[in-house]
Amino acid sequence: MRYLILGTSEARDEQGHALPLGGPRIRALLAALALRAARSAPVPVDVLIDEVWADEPPHDAPAALQALVGRLRRVIGKDAVVSSPGGYRLATATPHDDVDLLRFERLTQDGKRALDADDPGTAATAFRQALALWRGAALADLPDRDAAAARPEALRLTALRRRIDADLALGRAVDLIPELRELVADHPLDETCHAQLIRALRAAGHHADALTAYEQVRRILADRLGTDPGAELKELHRQMLLADGTPAIWEPAVAGGAAPAATRGAAPAATHGAAPAATSGAAPARGSAPRADGQDEAPRPASPPPSAPPRGPTAPAPPHHNIRARLTSFVGRQGEIGALRQDLGGARLVTLTGPGGSGKTRLSEEIAASVTDGYPDGVWVAELAPLDQPAAVPGAVLSAVGRRETALLASGLEGRTSSSDGADPTGRLVEYCADRTLLLLLDNCEHVIDTAARLTETLLAHCPGVTVLATSREPLGVPGEVVRPLEPLPPIPAHQLFVERAGSVRPGFDPAADPATAEAVAEICRRLDGLPLAIELAAARLRLLTPRQIADRLDDRFRLLTSGSRTVLPRQQTLRAVVDWSWELLDERERTVLRRASVFAGGWSLAAAEAVCADAPPGAAEPTDHPVGPATHATEPDTGAGGGEGSYADAHAPSRFHAHPGAQIAPHDVLELLGALADKSLLVVDHPGQPPAADPSAPAGEARYRMLETIHEYATERAIEDQAARADHAAALTRHTAWFRDFVRAAEPRLRSAEQLPWLRRVETDLDNIRAALQRSLTARDEDNLFAIIFALGWFWWLRNYRDEGAAWTRSALILENLPDGADFPGDRITADGPGPYGGPGPVPAEVPDGTDGIDPATTRYWQFMDLRLLYFFLLAEHGGSDLHDERTRIGAERIRDAYSAHPGPRSARFPAMLWPFSGFVINGHSGVMPLMDQTVANCRKYGDDWALGVALMFRTHLAIDMPGGIENTDRHWTELRELSTLVGDRWMLAQVEGAFGEIATLRGRFTEARAAYEEAQRLARELGAQTEVPFLYTRLADLALHEGDHEGMMKLVDRSEEEAERCGALDVRSFNQMLRGVAHLVRGEVAEARTYYDKAMYWAERGTLPPQFWVVAHGLSGRILAAEGDRPAGLRALRDTLVRGAEASCTETLMAQQAESAAQVLTGCGEEGLAARLLGAADSWRGRLPRSPLMLEETGRTVAQAAETLGRPMVGELRAEGSALSVEQVIALLDDALSRLGHPVDAGPSDAPDRTSATG
Repeated sequence: MRYLILGTSEARDEQGHALPLGGPRIRALLAALALRAARSAPVPVDVLIDEVWADEPPHDAPAALQALVGRLRRVIGKDAVVSSPGGYRLATATPHDDVDLLRFERLTQDGKRALDADDPGTAATAFRQALALWRGAALADLPDRDAAAARPEALRLTALRRRIDADLALGRAVDLIPELRELVADHPLDETCHAQLIRALRAAGHHADALTAYEQVRRILADRLGTDPGAELKELHRQMLLADGTPAIWEPAVAGGAAPAATRGAAPAATHGAAPAATSGAAPARGSAPRADGQDEAPRPASPPPSAPPRGPTAPAPPHHNIRARLTSFVGRQGEIGALRQDLGGARLVTLTGPGGSGKTRLSEEIAASVTDGYPDGVWVAELAPLDQPAAVPGAVLSAVGRRETALLASGLEGRTSSSDGADPTGRLVEYCADRTLLLLLDNCEHVIDTAARLTETLLAHCPGVTVLATSREPLGVPGEVVRPLEPLPPIPAHQLFVERAGSVRPGFDPAADPATAEAVAEICRRLDGLPLAIELAAARLRLLTPRQIADRLDDRFRLLTSGSRTVLPRQQTLRAVVDWSWELLDERERTVLRRASVFAGGWSLAAAEAVCADAPPGAAEPTDHPVGPATHATEPDTGAGGGEGSYADAHAPSRFHAHPGAQIAPHDVLELLGALADKSLLVVDHPGQPPAADPSAPAGEARYRMLETIHEYATERAIEDQAARADHAAALTRHTAWFRDFVRAAEPRLRSAEQLPWLRRVETDLDNIRAALQRSLTARDEDNLFAIIFALGWFWWLRNYRDEGAAWTRSALILENLPDGADFPGDRITADGPGPYGGPGPVPAEVPDGTDGIDPATTRYWQFMDLRLLYFFLLAEHGGSDLHDERTRIGAERIRDAYSAHPGPRSARFPAMLWPFSGFVINGHSGVMPLMDQTVANCRKYGDDWALGVALMFRTHLAIDMPGGIENTDRHWTELRELSTLVGDRWMLAQVEGAFGEIATLRGRFTEARAAYEEAQRLARELGAQTEVPFLYTRLADLALHEGDHEGMMKLVDRSEEEAERCGALDVRSFNQMLRGVAHLVRGEVAEARTYYDKAMYWAERGTLPPQFWVVAHGLSGRILAAEGDRPAGLRALRDTLVRGAEASCTETLMAQQAESAAQVLTGCGEEGLAARLLGAADSWRGRLPRSPLMLEETGRTVAQAAETLGRPMVGELRAEGSALSVEQVIALLDDALSRLGHPVDAGPSDAPDRTSATG
């Protein structure tokens, strides 16, 4: 069977006959399956539904898909579509021959290899065979084919190019020229195709045509993209010139963006600084060319450019635009150029918005220059930035289209112009544009927004051929307007812009030559928000500073970035001036909200803004009674000068209401004011479903707001510029802390419930704000807010692996316990380093106050600090290097145990106080914890909620699994634990329960159930984002594979575990992984490799906090390796010591049995076959009803066989039965006797194995 999807989907039998597939849905299903035929995994059901029905799935889509699969099977065969869990797969033995797309890819690769091997004949044949498979558009039957077909279509074009390369190498240039001309017509921006055409023309001897072809592509790239040909085309051009002596093809005498000289009466273009009177009112047109007789005449479009440069001087054709020539390169924005061109094709008003310095003017000029061919009556730029009065806008636009020579509005002669009729400029503009097709670019509308909007609406209503492209910091608000916000430059174009501008001040500057310099440049671009103006100003500083020095000084960016071009307006010469311009356009209420919003760290929600940016309700406590005073204006707009279009103040009323000093902002006002700030490009709105790169975890369904870093720094400066502003800022900070305190309090119970996923995202999204509230509370020694936030975040820190950060905050809070009254918090940086969690900082108080939490402030404070100690320990429980062995720590643990055990109650049934039993680890190891955990379970039954009881039972279950008799002990609470975990819905608890079930099933030999449990636990952990759990679960799956004899599968799982551990920083699991690798190599007889991985395991173990069981296993593996290396007595001694330490650590019977079995294996090689049989009998007894794994059965079988060779099987059986009565202590004594017989008595010294089986490991 062959499947064809390069065109309409078809299925053909062995004779090549097409089978009757039927309608479009079944053809789409075949295409979706055939596209993935080479994959071994099934295509998921949801993917197939999306591809077959796109945005219109049926009501019961899975059932509809199943029915469609049945129909397809009836046509192509029952076995042709395989059902698997979760999806379907197209069954084909040779997919790269049976599916035309896959065959095309294979043939393309064959052609590439042949071409690379200098065999163009074979290559051309392979490419032709590949291209012949195409019958139409790829995946034509998929309703939404664009994304899926993009790769095949791109490969088709690549194959076509490479086939042409092969034909060129075979000397077929003449035959290729017509095909290549069609190809460049279809792909005018494809430089590779143009280069191939030029090569073919040269090879055919058409040198002049080749030069003409180069000139044509150069013009296409310049007109459409504003860029030059790439390196390949430039090199071809250079070679052509060198070959025939033709002079270089230079730019035309007048570049496309240059303006001819102005004639009589034309005013100079607006420039920076103090402009002459003629430039302060209506700006003159750039490049407008009035007739010499003073009569207005419409500009005529330029003649088509010649195909080759003129040989002699000719008069340039008058341009039909006034776009200025570009003096610097244009970097990036290709996506925006394409989007804006599309916008202009479908709308008559497109407004490009963005903050100051974002590159709106430059981008709009690039767009305008690229669309001149579409507007026969021209593309005309009206610069509105120099205008002081809104009334000057119509005159400025009239001048831009060449209908008026000058205007004198800035000299006090507002009503006079140099035109002869003095008619209303708006009327004259409408009259001129009424029957013309042209594009007007209105640049920098924000300070004359209302007048610009009215003029635009008038032109669009009366001039059907006019299209307007406007740039502004806010939309015009005209019906039919398409608003295109201009985002900051992405990292790569921002970096490119910095490097190009840096090359102007430091020739040869190359950050790639030094990683530190490259890092500094990246930091500069990131911290400057990708704003082109700010990046250019920073690059200019390279005259005096290194990139690292610039980056380090960006906290004072407004002083640093002041070296702008002298030829631009003053407001564009420094970064501060750019932002000042936006500030001056705000009314007082907008300024107040912007100042208050500066207290947010990162983004914020509408609810947070309403709580923080609005004034506190009457009667609410505020830190100050000072009203918000008015901001000081550097200059006030001149409202006295009249004008036909109204004064500046009139033009901005009523939407720009100026509040009286001290005016209140109510919560319901905040949304409108946020919208005004967003419209003015001072806030960025991140809509749901479109989170920015800096905020990928934004919760769905809620818009969020943020400031660019530059705007945030400016607003922060404004917030503390005078006494009134500082008082208002302090009140906003107080509201900010209170809001996020209440937010995390509300989140805390939900983080332990089935609702936890969206709430985890919400907390993580606002983490920067929460950190700011924490730091503020810590610095102010505000214990109430500090403790409330820390205790509410403890579970979040644990779940999302912010454990080190949480421990650092907790330790810093503990410092406050013994800090003298009135003393400042020591330092503004938190750290997790310091004394152990139980002992410090500061010792645990010896005296427990009478009464319970809440009786009096001193008692409450005591228990709060005790809870902080427990949380600190919990967060650092798996932290490498924690020292829990010193006497001070032990004393602290005993005091914690005594205090909590003597004061059960509601506090001890809540997190983190319910963790107090783990103090028993420090005191008595595992055996010291179980009785305390039983107390906690009883206390949680009485006072705790379902989550607390479930967690207590879960911890108890994990403890029991690792203790003697624990497996049977887990059954008592198992049903209840399952029910509670399901009822609560906390995925972490569910994952832990599944993990515990997996361990129990493993010990009981039910490996299939164990694997399913571990995989479910892994799914839950990934869904939760609890990344530290994932590597351990991979390791457990690897252990299963090892004991089932699947060594290859085990190694792959260990590799996955290592990758995950590296990603999340998990240390302990890496020791287990190396241990598993060591065991696997030892089983295969690869002793040297086993020793290597054992050493690696010890390396990681010294850096972690591993349980006693690990060290018992490590002793056992060390003994087995020693014996395999030839030193059997040393290996036996190590295994004897392992049994001693395992007994001291209260290890499980199964783990002890494994060590006895290993010792028996070594004894058979020492001539102690009888003792080996007795040890196997002891291991049988210790295991009880828990079976051996396949791996252990194989190893035990070898031991029995070796012993039977000497003793015979009946004797081995008798001795094995006799050994079943031996205790651990008796086995150790028998091994002591054996070691003495072997000349290695136990009192001769310790074994060569690590001694780390203390209570804490």
